[in-house]
Amino acid sequence: MEQSSKETWMNHEMIIDPLAQEDVEDAYRYFEDLRRGLGTEFLEALSDLLDKIEANPSLFQVVDKDIRRGLIRRFLFAIFYRIID
Repeated sequence: MEQSSKETWMNHEMIIDPLAQEDVEDAYRYFEDLRRGLGTEFLEALSDLLDKIEANPSLFQVVDKDIRRGLIRRFLFAIFYRIID
């Protein structure tokens, strides 16, 4: 089984589930098929969202128990995450 990718940001460690990574890759291909370059714009928007989460993990609303959701409205894509102290 493939291990999760990990990145350390400030005092938090971001762990990205392999299935989530597959979703990102699928979304990239989908948007790139719609219009050349749109997949890259999607990845840039995703990077911006992850930067916001890094800077302020509490920024986005809790949607279920301890699960938070950050949205990329332009691409109708969401990142679901938890803050673990």
